[in-house]
Amino acid sequence: DGSDLVELGAGLGLCGLVIAAFARPREVWLTDGSDLVVRNLAYNVDINGLDARTAPLEWTDFGADSPLLAKRDIAVLAADCVYDADLASAFASVLRRFADAGARIYLANAVRNHRTWRACLDALARRGLDHRRLTLDAVAAVDASPRLLLAARAWARHRRAALNGDLTLSEVVLAEDVRTSPCPGRDASAAPRAPADDPGR
Repeated sequence: DGSDLVELGAGLGLCGLVIAAFARPREVWLTDGSDLVVRNLAYNVDINGLDARTAPLEWTDFGADSPLLAKRDIAVLAADCVYDADLASAFASVLRRFADAGARIYLANAVRNHRTWRACLDALARRGLDHRRLTLDAVAAVDASPRLLLAARAWARHRRAALNGDLTLSEVVLAEDVRTSPCPGRDASAAPRAPADDPGR
């Protein structure tokens, strides 16, 4: 839609690459906290012949001076990034910086561990962020698709998770009472540091 897309914890970059291929973003930035993963992202962009940029983005070192925050119209996507409760505070700090910059923020997540998911939601709340679940009938859309692009057994597992509410798509916004306040809590740089070679980031 003409926005800049920033994907956090992109991993292989699948979500960002699909958006680069089929949507109309102005720019796509695929980011990750691991230099090895970022190099692999650049390779995946190249072999698919897509127009996307890659950059390291370590959640614990993400400051207000990042050029990504200077973009005019930003959509931020974090797909399946909530897997470690110890990283929840740093993750929430990054999202708060983007929210303060006016970004639209979307989380897509498979809830494998409800305690970890709860820790993420609590961290968002401490940073003055609201989590709003979006309604999307992905099950009906996939069931109606004439061509299933994944194994039937795999889809059956994901279908059960979606029907149980364990596949979530949500929007993160500034809480009403903090829309004009500075970022609460301690600085993101004080949050626990993720291992530099963790490909799951």
